[in-house]
Order: sequence, then C-alpha cells, then structure tokens
Amino acid sequence: MNANGVLTVSFQQEELFGEVVDHWKPVFENAFSKGVTKLVLDMTGVENIGSVFIAMLLVLHKQVKEADSQIRLVGVGERVGRILESVRTRQLFEECDSVDEAIRAFR
Repeated sequence: MNANGVLTVSFQQEELFGEVVDHWKPVFENAFSKGVTKLVLDMTGVENIGSVFIAMLLVLHKQVKEADSQIRLVGVGERVGRILESVRTRQLFEECDSVDEAIRAFR
C-alpha cells in the first residue's frame, strides 16, 4: 500500500484461476480490514481468467463501491478484455495504461 492508501497488485501468472484467487483473497480481505479501498490490479501479461477470478473481481467491486472508491485495471489484454465483455463486467472497471496513471487517477 502506498502513502495514498492505494493497494497495487501485479499478477505474475498468465492464467488467473481458482488457486490464484485462493492466494489473493486473504490479502484483499486483510487490506480492506485496514481501510484500503483503492485498488490497482496490474493484469499485464495475464492471458486468461476463470470464473472464480471474475467472481472475486465482482466481490472486490462491490466492496470498493460501498466505500465510494474504485478498482482500476492496468494492462488488460485483448483476450482478457473479451472475457470481461462476454460476462458484462468490463464496464465496471476503469482501465489505465500504466500503474502510475492508475494511481494518479485516484487523486
């Protein structure tokens, strides 16, 4: 978390399925318990996402919306973008070209 209360997560996997969610879910829960409501999710290099990851995104979206904040996605590739569009969730998230741009957009 940076000084502005923004949590940035850079996913290092090409595919985000259940086991990745199992790893990150407690990280997000801990961050929210400490008052973090601004999230930047760096998806650079992610080629595929599964339904469990999409469900986690929706839960995160609900939590930050209730706190009057947002999630910003960075580096959403063509395939991941199509998946998010196909389940009608892409429009829920602001997309930025870089992590720095995403963090600045919260100010």
